[in-house]
Amino acid sequence: MIACMTPPDAHETPARTFNLAIVGLGNVGSALVTLVRERADQIRDEYGLDLRITGVMSRGLGMVADPAGLDVVALDAGDVPEGEAYDASAVATWLDATHADVLVELSAVDPVAGEPATSFLRAALSRGIHGVTANKGPVVHAYRELTALGAEHGVRFRFESATADCLPIYSLYRESLPLDRPHRVRGLMNGTTTVILETIEAGGTFDDGVRAAQDAGIAEADPSLDVDGFDAAVKVVAIANVLMDADLRVADIDITGIRELDFAEVRAAKHAGTPVRLVATVEKVDGVVHGRVAPTRLEPGDPFLTMGAMALGVHFEGDLMPGLTVVGHDLTPRSTAYGVLADVISVLRGR
Repeated sequence: MIACMTPPDAHETPARTFNLAIVGLGNVGSALVTLVRERADQIRDEYGLDLRITGVMSRGLGMVADPAGLDVVALDAGDVPEGEAYDASAVATWLDATHADVLVELSAVDPVAGEPATSFLRAALSRGIHGVTANKGPVVHAYRELTALGAEHGVRFRFESATADCLPIYSLYRESLPLDRPHRVRGLMNGTTTVILETIEAGGTFDDGVRAAQDAGIAEADPSLDVDGFDAAVKVVAIANVLMDADLRVADIDITGIRELDFAEVRAAKHAGTPVRLVATVEKVDGVVHGRVAPTRLEPGDPFLTMGAMALGVHFEGDLMPGLTVVGHDLTPRSTAYGVLADVISVLRGR
């Protein structure tokens, strides 16, 4: 992830201890625990931060809190202490018990209402606890509210990994391009559909592609949100609302998925050098932002043309930066967790 970070002199600045409370210990949450363990010395030496995990919460594990810090080695090995029964309505009590400085919210995505993730983040921010998430729902449904709530209480709401894994989307404009905003954004933001389309191009079936995406660990057991275009739509809505000052919802996006594609046409397009991919676009015209997700033939010169199935890419067009493409290859839950950890470091350093 691109970041503008100048490490303090570790010999002059003693490390400060900060507590993390994590909601969700699935693939990304588990990868985050591993990174906190593996990179503890580097984070301490380069940034003067000593990170402790003082709470974990999930439907399967319940609600665990220890303000003295959980054993991160044991936690990384899957040995989680017994906690209270899971109760989403008791998140405020759990947060108080963890003495958290940062809530890392990694619960399952709800694109319709953004819950319970939004309520978890609201509870944290209102208590003066930074909120970091990889969850698209709160960004789509409550970006302005949560940002304002954090500012009111002197903390920050960050969500770099909510859109395109760990690719720098929001921090890119916040840190590196502060005077520019995009007027058009295109993205290849869903790996599952790319795997399916590549499988079809190679002579396989739609179901073969779904199984390949599931085997790669990037598709759910029910991949409907991916193949019907809703996952990509949620992501471009988030980008539009944050970077283009829009107020969109998924219902405002013109969405066409890949289920009804003609396989022969998909293979012919590949043979012609113009493969079909699910492209998401948002564009501001005369002050109004419009969005679309649809299968699109990639023409020669398209920045996404050479991207592989396990890659994500976003192309920005702005006034000061007329063309900028950010691409990540071979992305995994560890990559997502890295984006989350970068946000944690950023908020604790006052960025």
